[in-house]
Amino acid sequence: MFAFAAGSAFAFLYHWLAEGLFGATLGKALIGIAVERASGGRCGLGASLVRNLLRVVDGIGVYLVGLVAALVSRSRQRLGDRLARTVVIERPLAVPARIVLAVIWAVAVTAGVAAAVMLHRAPGSAPAAVSISAGLGAAAGGNLRLVNPGFLERQDGPPRPQGPYRRGELVYFRYQILGFGRGPDGKAKLEINGAIKDPDGLALHRWSRTFDQPVPADEPISAWVSTEPPGFAPPGPYEIEITVQDEVSQARLDYRVSFEVVGEAIAPASQLEVRGFEVAVSEEGPAVSPLVLEGGGRVYLRWKMVGIAFRGDDMDVRVGLKVFGPGGQLLFDKPDFVSERETVAYHPRGFFLPISGRLNIPSGAPKGTYTLRFEATDNVAESKADWSARFQVR
Repeated sequence: MFAFAAGSAFAFLYHWLAEGLFGATLGKALIGIAVERASGGRCGLGASLVRNLLRVVDGIGVYLVGLVAALVSRSRQRLGDRLARTVVIERPLAVPARIVLAVIWAVAVTAGVAAAVMLHRAPGSAPAAVSISAGLGAAAGGNLRLVNPGFLERQDGPPRPQGPYRRGELVYFRYQILGFGRGPDGKAKLEINGAIKDPDGLALHRWSRTFDQPVPADEPISAWVSTEPPGFAPPGPYEIEITVQDEVSQARLDYRVSFEVVGEAIAPASQLEVRGFEVAVSEEGPAVSPLVLEGGGRVYLRWKMVGIAFRGDDMDVRVGLKVFGPGGQLLFDKPDFVSERETVAYHPRGFFLPISGRLNIPSGAPKGTYTLRFEATDNVAESKADWSARFQVR
């Protein structure tokens, strides 16, 4: 954006001053045309200002507006020329003058290209490394460097701010590595390890990668990491930690960058309990209370279990369900309606286990009120929680 703004400002000043003071830019002079007042005489800075400001209108549709305006004008004037009361006329220059102008043009273009190359090769950058973010800093360990760090919307997506992120939103971080050694076979050998830690220092995500392959000279190694903070992730600052070990040069670098996750804090539970129990008539539909079925159908159940205990990273939770009909008779009894025995690497204090299930009520089932009785058991903590719900069939 800065380059575009600076280039646009320079282009405007160049056209305004060149046409206002000399009646022609280098290009116009080389092909033998010039700008002057429709009444005759030098264009002047005032008229040149008006005709060049109107380029933003004439230039619409790759100068389509200016073309149409010139075609319907007897003097072939675009809108800028009409308002400025100027015309473009033929004013051929002698051959020696054109040669001098061509040399000046070539020198200007060469100087511009050389300056661009010098800026591109400024210290700390590399020809193949394209900056995707600013303000995140870089890291170095000897010649080994981590450069061009940046957060993206997605892989190969546009850059985005460091935060805030919402729970469930993709966090995608990309970076490049330069200054690594190469073995006799031309291979770079790197060990890349990292972790994303939450505000309490728990690892939301860990990764490890071994890079062992040839890399052309001056070409960086591009790497990335992504994660999605789950619904129970605590709000606050998260930190990405990256360690790169160069097995060829024995250099090492450490890099850290933070981002923010927002949302309401989840109150932890000291023992097993149920939260947010809902019944609905469709899997993704809204909660319904009281739930009434016309003759039968499906009852969808969903809730969250909190206060789950872990043995290491292992949990063991079971939920039993009994269904009683309108007359109090037991219609359904399943001690293992839900059974969750899993290994969960990331379980902060506000961890919850989302649970869903469904019941099929046959058409023609007795009318009246049905009662659901649940009993959850945490086999690690040896604690229990029970609750009940009702629905009607009519």
